[in-house]
Amino acid sequence: MFSLLNSHVPAHGSREILIIMGSLTTTDPGNIHDTISQLVQDNIRASVIALAAEVQVLKFLSTQTKGACACKPQTTSLMDLAEGYDAKD
Repeated sequence: MFSLLNSHVPAHGSREILIIMGSLTTTDPGNIHDTISQLVQDNIRASVIALAAEVQVLKFLSTQTKGACACKPQTTSLMDLAEGYDAKD
């Protein structure tokens, strides 16, 4: 769905998703690996900030799409982590 909404962005533009996850589980409506493959094909970078703990599928998502994955330690504020996710090429 994001791919359809993001189709107006020119090829030289930045296509990124930032996921802020507070849960230890995911419920995916379809095959998550198909979704990740589509994001890679569309050159959409997905980065994750995990508030509770690192979730393996989200780590895989960020690795495959050349995004970043951070688990929020108690000493780091959410704003500090979010500031590191400016659009970058």
